[in-house]
This record gives sequence, structure tokens and C-alpha cells, in this order.
Amino acid sequence: DATTVSSGPPPRPGEKTKETLALEKVRAAFAEYDLPDQTYCRYLRARHWDVNKAIPLIQNYLDWRAEMKPESIKWTDIAEEFETGKVFRLGLMDFKKRHVVILRPGMQNTKNHSQQMKQLVYTMESAIAMKPKESRDRMEVAPVRTPASEQLIVLLDFTGYTLRNAPPFKTSLETLKILQDYYCERLGEALLLNPPGVFRFLWKLIRPFIDKRTLKKINFLPRNFKESDLLKERFDLEDLDASLGGTGDHP
Repeated sequence: DATTVSSGPPPRPGEKTKETLALEKVRAAFAEYDLPDQTYCRYLRARHWDVNKAIPLIQNYLDWRAEMKPESIKWTDIAEEFETGKVFRLGLMDFKKRHVVILRPGMQNTKNHSQQMKQLVYTMESAIAMKPKESRDRMEVAPVRTPASEQLIVLLDFTGYTLRNAPPFKTSLETLKILQDYYCERLGEALLLNPPGVFRFLWKLIRPFIDKRTLKKINFLPRNFKESDLLKERFDLEDLDASLGGTGDHP
């Protein structure tokens, strides 16, 4: 749940909310970039509308995009990374209208960290591109909550995951950083499907690097996850492949 509840009394008629004032300050600080207000709001929410904390986060995001150049990544350049289906976007949405990204760490087939990160970014950009284009019009009032229409749901399928094919700690940490810092508030929820015992060790290492907001969005599903009420609450199971807990046949 990517929400931030506004504190304090409601504003008087004609008075701007603290969120709107924060948006105006951030908008002015990055006027040369002219990003959509939705983008600024996602980063502000990630830092509880603290402008002084949001500004460096946005600058890091802009610097990262300038270096990574997501718009220049081509499928043909990273085709090998897609051969096993370890990362991909599903052509469906959950009941909250969130597009779905699948991560299957047990199907790792390369050791090229740079290419793996490009694959993740390519997939995220592909999923986001399916969403309505964000308006360039300025918002009169900054929305306190991140709409589900701006978010994604990530399913981590641990089938075949072992210590032998587990991604290096560096790769896991960079994956977290990309999802958490460079796609702020894009992660609406992450469902971990039957994580094996060997994953618990990695989880203990990486958990301290996960901020509290992101941590609340991560749900571990048990071994019998295919009978989980959580999946039934999120998806039409007929649209979800059996390998992911559904009743469909959609490899």
C-alpha cells in the first residue's frame, strides 16, 4: 500500500495543503527538467513530503537516468537475458489495475551484472509504457496517495532457486535500489512465491537496506501459495498461469 496519510488539521478554504506546497518547491527546484507533477509527487511521498530529503532523491534519479539511458536500451542488445524467462512483463493487470512484472531468480542464465540490470530496467520501462501517459499540466492540489494506476505488482517466483544459481549480493542490492530509489512508488506490492530456506540468508543481508515503506509492500507467500487468499484477492486466477498460482495455461 503506497500511501501517506496527511497529518494535521485540514486546510482552510483557499489555503494550500502542505503536500501542494512541497510539490511547488520541488517543481521550482527542477524547473529545467519539467518533469510531470506525478513524478515529483511519487518522490515526495517516498520521503514523507520532506522537500529536503526528496530533492537529492530526485537528483540521483535524474543522474541515474542520464547514465543508464533507459530509452536507449534495445531488446536485441540484451536478448540473451530473456532466453530463460527470468524477468518479463505479463500482459495482464491485477484487480487494482496494476501491471505485473515477473522475476524468476532460479532461472538465472548469465553472470553479466550490467546486462541483468539493463534487462530489469527495460522490463520496468515496458510495463510503465503500458500505463496512461502522465499529464504535463500542473496539479492544483498534490494527491496524498499514489494511484494504483501508477503502480506495478511484482511476483517473485522462486522455482528452481538454489545457492548455485542465486544472484550475487551485489545484483540483489542493485535490483532493490533500482526498484526502491529510481522507480519510487512504482512498486505497489511484491509477492514472494514460496521462497526457499536458502533465500532466508540473503533476506537477512538485504533487509537492512530496504526502507520501511517498501518493506510494508513485501509479502511472503507460503509453500501452498497456490491456495493463498492473497492471490485470489489480487487476480482472476483463470488469467494467471498455474506456475504462478493461477488456474490458466499462460507460459
